[in-house]
Amino acid sequence: LSSSSLDNVLTSKYPTENTWYLYCSTWSLASRTFRVYVNGQQVGTQTTPSGRRLQTGGALTLGNYSPNNGHQFGGMLFNFNMYSKELTATEVAALSSAGFCGEIPEQLEEYRVIKWEDILKLRRSGTVLDIDTRCAAFVELPITRKKLELAVAEKSSLELSLNKTRTDLLKVQERYNSTQEELVGVQERFNSTQEELVGVRRELGATEGELNETRSDLQETKMELRNLTESKCALKKGNLTKWDMFYSPEYYNKTFTRTIYQQLTSTWDSISNRLFGMTITDKVIELIKHLDDDQIDHCEELS
Repeated sequence: LSSSSLDNVLTSKYPTENTWYLYCSTWSLASRTFRVYVNGQQVGTQTTPSGRRLQTGGALTLGNYSPNNGHQFGGMLFNFNMYSKELTATEVAALSSAGFCGEIPEQLEEYRVIKWEDILKLRRSGTVLDIDTRCAAFVELPITRKKLELAVAEKSSLELSLNKTRTDLLKVQERYNSTQEELVGVQERFNSTQEELVGVRRELGATEGELNETRSDLQETKMELRNLTESKCALKKGNLTKWDMFYSPEYYNKTFTRTIYQQLTSTWDSISNRLFGMTITDKVIELIKHLDDDQIDHCEELS
């Protein structure tokens, strides 16, 4: 200190040995006032006389008045920092309240131009001993506390996310159950439709059978009508022979069997047994007529 007027004040503020004190001095060109704080409290001030100029350059020496001066510092020094702004009384009090191992407030970090952690890396001269301040654990404590707070916050966030996931899962389960019920209903309707389709197919099969029978009956009716037409035509022209009886439903389109042969031979003597197995069709009847001496030409109206 270059002010003898503050020496007595400072000496009275450091009465106890082996005790740590927070010492802070501030000055700026704007205020031109040198202020000294001990443990966060202002203990003295001194105004810089007007007209004096701030000299730049030189060296910063810790633990001595000046290099090779011989006025060595007779105590211990820890966490020395220099700032590029004049700290306010509130900011000095905050540094003191942070305690011996307290961290530098974040709002002051950008103004810290000389840092204690950088000083420890510099070359040293004389007898300088490193001491264990036991601040490592203290410094780690807020970090650990911060990590714990982050972990608790993350845990709360995860719990909220988990609860939301559970709620969403319940909604999905409800939709799944509803979908399952709808699926059961659809399956029942499908089974019912399948049964109805089977019934329709059965009805369609029966209808097709009836249609086939109707077609067969219609075909037989057409043949009977044709036979009747031929018979009428033959009768009209006097061309009806005994062979025209084959056009009757009793014989037409039927297989010539031994039973039919026996029925006919009881009254006819000119029928051949070579007709066995033949189907009595138009061609067969016309062939028989052609081979018979009594055959006459066909009626022109036949189609």
